[in-house]
Amino acid sequence: MYHQTILSGDIGTIGDSTDNTQNLVTIGSGVKDNFIHGFIFTKAYDSGILIDGTNSNINCCVFTNTYGRGINILNGNNVKINASVFFKIIGVAGVGVYIETGCLDVIITNSVFAENTMTFGGSIYSENNNAIYSNCTIVNNICKDGNPAGIFNWNNPTDRVMSCIIYNNRNSKGREYAQLTYGYYVSYSDIEDKDSNGIYSITGDTINLIDGSPVFEYQKDSVNLYPAGADVIWYTIDDGLRLQSVSPCREKGNFYSDFDILGRTRPNENYPDIGAYEYYH
Repeated sequence: MYHQTILSGDIGTIGDSTDNTQNLVTIGSGVKDNFIHGFIFTKAYDSGILIDGTNSNINCCVFTNTYGRGINILNGNNVKINASVFFKIIGVAGVGVYIETGCLDVIITNSVFAENTMTFGGSIYSENNNAIYSNCTIVNNICKDGNPAGIFNWNNPTDRVMSCIIYNNRNSKGREYAQLTYGYYVSYSDIEDKDSNGIYSITGDTINLIDGSPVFEYQKDSVNLYPAGADVIWYTIDDGLRLQSVSPCREKGNFYSDFDILGRTRPNENYPDIGAYEYYH
């Protein structure tokens, strides 16, 4: 995505977030079968996209430098979010994606949640739903209280986490218990969640999990890491959250997605990789 359109909410005093646009795009009740592709949403005061309709498809969008949430799903069923990035958002809960009670069939695939900061919990927050998260990379997020900075699942026994990297997220207690809450079906994923005794704290059904550094291709200088790569542009071949050849996530995923976040075919080898980026030589 080299020529994305930027939607900015900074319409008042430049640099003052309190007078910014509340929601950059609103999908109202009764609106259905919509498709949003290739936008950068930035500097909203509440959310990049507010969804109150059905059959929404969000593809290849970046949500960044917003106060509130990237996508706020209040009353939307059959919402599909694919190959999107949620980066450096500040808010309370669900700063990347917030899924309100009763929103059915929300699927998030091949997406990145990185370096977001929240006061209550969850780069993704889901309450009493049946959401599916597959091939997502959720890393380096911070929650200021004791709740998870990765996925905050509020009483959702049917949510599913599949072929995801959830690693190096932190809360007020440190990194342990900062990745996920309870009640998931978690499979073929790299989860940094073991306690000091080597036991996963996840409650729910788990299968084929690993707990090891994903070993990303971060581009760095002496001070900074660049999740988007040295060019600081997402969706380019130098993206920093690509896997290195020694990554334990290579060929440890399952067949949940045919393409990665860059549109490259999965699997590239015999089996798919874990996370948003498929390893290519």
